[in-house]
Amino acid sequence: MRVLITGASGYVPKYVIEHLAPDHDLVLFSRRHPAEGSHGTLTSAPFVRGDLTLLDDCRRAVEGVDAIAHIGANNWISPDTFRNNTLGTYFLLEAAREAGVRRIVFASSNCVLGHCARVSGPFLPSYLPIDEAHPQRVEDNYGLSKVVNEQTLDAFARAYGIEIISLRLAWCWGPAEYAWRTEHTFDPSTHVGGLWAYIDMRDVAQAFQLALHAVLGQPAAARAYYISAADTMADEPSAELIARFYPELVNMRPRSKDASRSLAGGRLRRPSATRHGTAGVMTYRFKIHDLRGDCISREREHCEHISQSGPGRLRQLVAAWGSASLDCGRRA
Repeated sequence: MRVLITGASGYVPKYVIEHLAPDHDLVLFSRRHPAEGSHGTLTSAPFVRGDLTLLDDCRRAVEGVDAIAHIGANNWISPDTFRNNTLGTYFLLEAAREAGVRRIVFASSNCVLGHCARVSGPFLPSYLPIDEAHPQRVEDNYGLSKVVNEQTLDAFARAYGIEIISLRLAWCWGPAEYAWRTEHTFDPSTHVGGLWAYIDMRDVAQAFQLALHAVLGQPAAARAYYISAADTMADEPSAELIARFYPELVNMRPRSKDASRSLAGGRLRRPSATRHGTAGVMTYRFKIHDLRGDCISREREHCEHISQSGPGRLRQLVAAWGSASLDCGRRA
């Protein structure tokens, strides 16, 4: 499969490129070559230098590709975020439609929920665990750009039969984030707004791979999934976090039988109870059964939750990042 990766000089694309490169024919698209960016991604893949907000650049980039991993975007609030993100996605889709591209995987964000960068006051979930059916109450221009992009993708799926999967990524963690978590005392009150959600970069990369190859039903449609770890970044069990920061929700009944198993946080795993009592408050699993027809398990035996392993173990994980001892691609 020949796959175009947009925003190729960025942080998340670095891991997606490295994960897909061994068995995919990649084309990279960005304003800077990945090796020139701050993340120093070394790659020999063909590179198209250009701007997503220029239709002709997008046309050059999509030429001859089978699928697109669309990751390029302004990654937080700025005066240009809404314009760049929405216009870039629209022009890329126009170019993809003209070129006959049939599969697009989009790097959305869990900020489509509306809990990021609140203006009117703290975000209160309507129910737990939060899933894809939860109402979206976004107030910031970054989250709004992702909501509009998902609607644009949905329109192209309906109109032109393009198969589209949006991955609503939580805070993506690489070595720097794990080091930060290890070296500092964690105060859960400073991350209430983010619902303590995160996702390992290697899980992000595998999510892109699975979404690129998922067998989808007909007619073609746009699908969206929250992508979060099966636990949270906090030491405390989620039940204690909810009681402390969202007491209004303590006695709320889960919306479904599946939801009652945990408070959410979807890693790529079978729909079963989490091993620790610290499941997250976002969607409790990445719905691989919807994408592949079977469930792909991605356990990380060495990556125990913080409350089980402690800071010492986390330091070992940071030091061993990428080593053979971390079997983070094993499938069951």
